[in-house]
Amino acid sequence: MYDDNSHYKCEKVLIAGGDSSDDLSAIHASTELYDQSIRLWTNTGYLNIGRTCFAASILPDGKLLISGGYDGVNLTASAELYDSLTGRWINTTKMSWERWWHTLSQLTDVNVLALGGDYHFEPSTCELYNTSTGLWEPTGRLN
Repeated sequence: MYDDNSHYKCEKVLIAGGDSSDDLSAIHASTELYDQSIRLWTNTGYLNIGRTCFAASILPDGKLLISGGYDGVNLTASAELYDSLTGRWINTTKMSWERWWHTLSQLTDVNVLALGGDYHFEPSTCELYNTSTGLWEPTGRLN
């Protein structure tokens, strides 16, 4: 299974989406949360778009941002936020470019930088997710 896992508040691990085939044809929208304090997996909300090969980053407010990936048919620029209080995924604005195999990096100013990845564009493109406004904006390029 191909998936992205993100450590959530250091005591929990969230497994989201993924693929259970070698040819990326069985994309999942399910998510599970592992709580190490009770050693138990529980199902938690479904992604709005099943995806694999996406990136994830924990935001300062505790929400988890995921972006991009492959939905079984196309690469996507969509992004979602996981709210641990409700166990639900909420759509947020789309990135400027479809990306997969990219990186999300939390910056010291609390914003998130999306960079690189692969698709039919120059992989040196970068964009910034503004955690205050929930908007993506292009920013600089990798050399």
